[in-house]
Amino acid sequence: MIIYKDECVGCPKEIGCLGDSCPYRHVPRHYCDKCGREGAEFAIDGQEEYCKECAKEILSDIFSDLDLSEQANMLGVSISKISE
Repeated sequence: MIIYKDECVGCPKEIGCLGDSCPYRHVPRHYCDKCGREGAEFAIDGQEEYCKECAKEILSDIFSDLDLSEQANMLGVSISKISE
């Protein structure tokens, strides 16, 4: 998720405040939609945003739900059963 923060740097009176046009007024900060920590850097399916640890956990869960053939296919690996 994106939360916009006011990171005012307190410009001196000589320069004056730019108000809403100031680049420090509405600074986007990305937070993980799963754990809530700041620093989300991945979006899964263009939807929710996740930190590296949570994205890895979610993808691992999805991958583990697949059968062996589907996992191999996703990795581009050819797998076949050995006949005796």
